[in-house]
Amino acid sequence: MGSSSQSVTSAGSRTSDPGHRAADALLSTFVTPGAYSDDDPRYDLDMDSMSLVKSLPDGRHGIVYPDMPWEPKEAFAAVAHHFAGH
Repeated sequence: MGSSSQSVTSAGSRTSDPGHRAADALLSTFVTPGAYSDDDPRYDLDMDSMSLVKSLPDGRHGIVYPDMPWEPKEAFAAVAHHFAGH
């Protein structure tokens, strides 16, 4: 990190104390719009996505959130549960 007084913790947050451990990680991707989900794994571009929700193709909308063109993944619920207590 050069002459910077900051270090990066294992969770990816910056801190000036190298011994400090981050309690939460920053989530960088909520949705990847072009990585559509597909029942056929050969065409499931979402499989490689690190987003919390899966994009739906062909103008489809989700079941959980009918006005959105995505459906939450298991990670969405896990993150929501974690941050509900903070």
